[in-house]
Amino acid sequence: MRLPPPGDQEEFYGQLLKVCRSPAENACIMLLWRTGMHASTLCSAHWWRGPERTIIWRRPKTGKQLAATITNADCILLAKCRAGGHLPTSVRTLERWVQRVGERAGYPGLCPLTLRHSRAIFLLDKGLAVNRVASLLGCSYGVLEKHYAQIEAARLVI
Repeated sequence: MRLPPPGDQEEFYGQLLKVCRSPAENACIMLLWRTGMHASTLCSAHWWRGPERTIIWRRPKTGKQLAATITNADCILLAKCRAGGHLPTSVRTLERWVQRVGERAGYPGLCPLTLRHSRAIFLLDKGLAVNRVASLLGCSYGVLEKHYAQIEAARLVI
């Protein structure tokens, strides 16, 4: 499991956004971190803009519909990138983009799943209940507990 760096997860996210070289890179990093979406969902375009700054997507594994609120500026950015066909359509391409952004920001080995983990840690650190975080990420409480207990143990060692 590729863990996010220890420390402030919002700061980590901000550093990634600073080194993005294109609106599409920015949109991908934003979408992965703000929603906790899986790379396969982003690439398959099984997500859409809902009402009032909401991104809605269906988790392929479970079919569960999930939603996240983003800023108006992020909605506009996503709409432009999607309309222009600038977002990656394969997981491998997205992984390369995220890896390059991570290298530029000083986080070698970054992958899309790291952003999902970072989002989960951010939500847990903000005091959201574990079952609520599991619901927001579209996973079961058991899966969240298994993965994030490992992350928490690793954070205590560092």
